[in-house]
Amino acid sequence: MSLRVRRAAQPLTERWRSVQVQPRGATRLGISFRPLQAEAMGLEPRATLAALLEHPYAIVRLAALWNRMEPDPDRFDPSHLDWQVEAAERAGKQVILAVGAVKNFGYRSFSSLSTASPRRCPKARW
Repeated sequence: MSLRVRRAAQPLTERWRSVQVQPRGATRLGISFRPLQAEAMGLEPRATLAALLEHPYAIVRLAALWNRMEPDPDRFDPSHLDWQVEAAERAGKQVILAVGAVKNFGYRSFSSLSTASPRRCPKARW
């Protein structure tokens, strides 16, 4: 299979806003929110998360990043994560928490120990 990306044959219109989307069935949709990415894009993380939480999806994945949770040795500070969890809960979203280093959040979230292989993940020690 191959995929080629090229310029659109026609200019984008507003028609996409009124196209009917098929019901998703039992699949639950969600997003991942990364404050670091929001900051890198010049966005204020709290306002960005608040705007995202207004959309009708069920799940939000948040990152408990070690360098933010423990900014100094022996100093645990969960406040960076607390406001995100509280905002998601107020919005009625289910929270999936990705715990670890910044790079953990970039890996695909559907991997499992049963499908991982040392060849694909050489640093993994299952």
